Parts: sequence; structure tokens; C-alpha cells
Amino acid sequence: MLQATKIISYFIYRYLKSICTTLFVFAITIVFAQNEGDYQSYQSGAWQNSANWEVYSSGAWVAATNYPGELGGDYTVTILFGHEITISSAGITTQNFTSLVISGKLTLNGSNSSVDFNINTQSIYITPWLTPYATIEFIDKSALCLPENATIRVWI
Repeated sequence: MLQATKIISYFIYRYLKSICTTLFVFAITIVFAQNEGDYQSYQSGAWQNSANWEVYSSGAWVAATNYPGELGGDYTVTILFGHEITISSAGITTQNFTSLVISGKLTLNGSNSSVDFNINTQSIYITPWLTPYATIEFIDKSALCLPENATIRVWI
């Protein structure tokens, strides 16, 4: 009888976790609904290559002509699930933008000497409960530099 109770508890836990995950993804979609000028990754590749990005324009996602942060503005940048965006050992300093949402992987590819990755956004959101996990990977000597009072949030 105890074994049956454990099995039932496990399935209830899994069911509730699925419901919570679905509700969370729905909430993220509402909070980060597309706005004119938002960027999302189109495919894996280098941050500074505009071919790896799409921009929301006139109600549709279209090929980007600039990479996120090349021009400043009031927009959100999203790295989609399954995509890996890499910033090379040359580092980067972006113009200001509103927020960065990581549902895939951001790789900061440092070198043997310290490399600064200046991402000028006040908020970075890392999406939880994904498999594989949404991550920021630091390779070699990498320093993520954010503006004063910036936040990194993992919503649980």
C-alpha cells in the first residue's frame, strides 16, 4: 500500500509540475509579448552576425539588418530555446536595450587574458525548467559587465 501511495504522489507531483511549467511559459509569453523592434535568435551563431537574428517589424518576424545592441533602443532580445549565441574573444560593448531573455544558451568566449563582455541592459531573464537548461557559459577569462543596478533573474 505504501508503494502505491508513493507512485500516486509521484504522478501528482509530475502533473502539477507540468501545469506550473505550462502556466509559467504562458506568463512569459504575455510578459514578453513581441513589440516593434524586439530581436529573437533566428539560428545559432555569433551575436555580432545579423544573419543570426530576426527583428519584429509590422507584426511579423523579419531578417535583422543589425545585431542586437548595435543600435540602442527600447527593445527586448531573446535567445530562443535550442539556439546558442556566442560572443567571441574580442568581447563586445552593446548600446542600451531593455532586456535580454535567455531560453537557449549565451556563450561568452574569453581568452587567456581577461575579456569584457559589456551588455548594456538593465535586466537579464533566464528561463527555468528547460531541458537542456537555459544558460550563460563563461569560457576562459570572461567578465560579464552590466550597468549599475542591473539584475539577473531566474524565475522559479
